Amino acid sequence: MPDANRDPNMWKHRPGQRRVLGGLVCAATIGLLAVALFVSTSPSTESPGAPLSRQPTALLQEQDAPRVPDFTLIERNGRQITLADLRGRVWIADFIWTRCPDACPLMSAVMARLQAEFAEEPDLRLVSFSVDPQYDTPTVLASYAAKFDADRDRWLFLTGEKQVVYHLVQQGFKLLVYDPDDAKTSRGPGTPPASPLRQGWFAPPVAWAHGVGKHRENPVIHSDRFVLVDRNGRIRGYYLSTDTNSLEQLKRDATGLLRASRI
Repeated sequence: MPDANRDPNMWKHRPGQRRVLGGLVCAATIGLLAVALFVSTSPSTESPGAPLSRQPTALLQEQDAPRVPDFTLIERNGRQITLADLRGRVWIADFIWTRCPDACPLMSAVMARLQAEFAEEPDLRLVSFSVDPQYDTPTVLASYAAKFDADRDRWLFLTGEKQVVYHLVQQGFKLLVYDPDDAKTSRGPGTPPASPLRQGWFAPPVAWAHGVGKHRENPVIHSDRFVLVDRNGRIRGYYLSTDTNSLEQLKRDATGLLRASRI
């Protein structure tokens, strides 16, 4: 078998091998970049003083948990919903848009499973906030919700003014949401500063991997985390929607809050 070290012209005659080697180098480089991105945004690498949305999954003590700010949004049935309507309930929130082709349907499928598993818990609510509210009207949300057999009383789909929704997500839940379409005309309500992570927003790689939605030029970039809120409207935990262990922890924590004394 020829020795490549002794024959410097060997690779000149084997373009197929050069292409394979180049492909391997490229794949390795992409892999290293992906690992670096994951490590840089992974909550497990955060210090104890990190923003709540980026800390490791753990049930926050009530005295350390921030409150969800008051809001007024519209449910898919046209009814006005405020934070007061959820007081006394334990609820799980997520952030989706109906034209999202990948992560959002998966998140909604998980919510549908949670709805089934907690079917005997009358005090549990599921709340999906649209991060594309200009398109996601109550009628559109109603059609989307029907695909997941969402209970009208126990699983809410909320929409409203874009600036109100984005402010709630960014400042209230401390999560990332960004609409690239806003940058075309001005720094709109969904435009993040130069470094979103410095603002405490959580930007996992999967949230940046959305494809282009139907009839939409640019995807809405947003967090794919679930948020657990207690009966007093306090944020008690953040959970990865793509991680089985994190979702099991979410169910345990939600059950614990449901068993706790009512306010």
